[in-house]
Amino acid sequence: MKLPNHLAGGTLITAILSSLSGINIFQSQTSIIVMLVATTLPDIDLPKSTIGRTFKPISLFINRRWGHRTITHSFITLLIITLLIAITEKQITDKNTLSLIFFYAYLSHLLLDMVTLMGVPLLYPFSKNPFVLPGNPRYRIRTGDTRAETLAFCTFILLSIFLRPLFEQGFWTSYNRLFGTMKHLAAEFKRSDDMLEVQYYGKIGTEPLQGKGLCIEASQNEVILIEDNDFTVLNTNRMTIDKVIPTHTNHQFTFTQIPIIALTIDSLNTLLQNQWIRHINLTSEQPFRIITNGIPTDQKHYKAELLTSIWFQEIEPQSPATRPDTFIYQPNPRIPILQQKLRSLKSQNQEQQQAWQAHLQHIHNLKKTIQSTTTLWQKERLYQQLTKAQKLPPPKINHHRELELQTEIQQLTRAEHLKNQERRLNTTNPAPTTPKPTLLSGSVTILRME
Repeated sequence: MKLPNHLAGGTLITAILSSLSGINIFQSQTSIIVMLVATTLPDIDLPKSTIGRTFKPISLFINRRWGHRTITHSFITLLIITLLIAITEKQITDKNTLSLIFFYAYLSHLLLDMVTLMGVPLLYPFSKNPFVLPGNPRYRIRTGDTRAETLAFCTFILLSIFLRPLFEQGFWTSYNRLFGTMKHLAAEFKRSDDMLEVQYYGKIGTEPLQGKGLCIEASQNEVILIEDNDFTVLNTNRMTIDKVIPTHTNHQFTFTQIPIIALTIDSLNTLLQNQWIRHINLTSEQPFRIITNGIPTDQKHYKAELLTSIWFQEIEPQSPATRPDTFIYQPNPRIPILQQKLRSLKSQNQEQQQAWQAHLQHIHNLKKTIQSTTTLWQKERLYQQLTKAQKLPPPKINHHRELELQTEIQQLTRAEHLKNQERRLNTTNPAPTTPKPTLLSGSVTILRME
């Protein structure tokens, strides 16, 4: 085939094979250059070809020594060159992405030449017999046949445009997105190295259900998402799930299990501040109070999961000597919850602001480093990092929510003070006591996102 078809067809074949390996060949300039070079490299044995004229001394040597469509059109040569590139790339980047792209692109040239009348000797130099596809020469293309070459070129271009989503997302991601079932989401989650963002559609009874969240666990029957600063559970036993569409985020997450041994309530509140809790299991010799979603409960053993806000309090022991008319200050249990949320929100907003400033500085440093770097492969790797960094959107800092929380806390505090002041007028002050501190033991599993 001619050069245009090797470039168009090679791009199509390489992109399809790369998508099966989860590689997007259009993600960087380096991968595109490697692909284009590899699709034309076998014709270096022909001095009249474009690459042959570019490297004419090498082309003349190969052509005089072996001729056209011999050593450079051998699958054995492809394996040897790919192995050398893979070893070199592994030493430099600790990956084999480019070597795999080179293999697919070079192979595409051999496959396209197999469709011509002449075929290619894939087992050269051990066998000079040509390999062809298909076997009937009537259905193969004669090199230089303008009509057949034009038809093939247009077919390659149209297929490349049509299959663009496949190239960008990868074959298996596109496959799982196409079906969009819980089973396919679980398969995509299992094979993914990063966190998935899931768009879901369904219904609870007759009420429609839809949303989007970050997936932390997925199985055929249940999916756990982080949505709007809270956990969302999609369970096929409690709702109908029509469609779940995953998208890769390039962010990582881990679960960290922390043992709790004789920890005071104040220390536990500090530890769990602004944390995503997957599992929590605590016990104590004394009863302790847990406040979740503004609802207080007193327990000696507490076990729960999927919590975004939790607060622990000591329970004041009732002294038998205390008179019925002794005044006991009664705090509003919702105030510490809101205070905890406000502290967490301020901390989160501050961390996001600092992280964004650091990210902008990182982009600035990358640009300066690229300008000062002269080595080609280092500059390409820096370009990849810069492109990836520039795709990150700025954080959404919720200052309005901070103001709402502050206003609500002030109102509740004022109401609490007035209520207890009214009660104080009809009671006496209790005798001071020193309660024994409550110590808790157990474990907590925390979700950390990067």
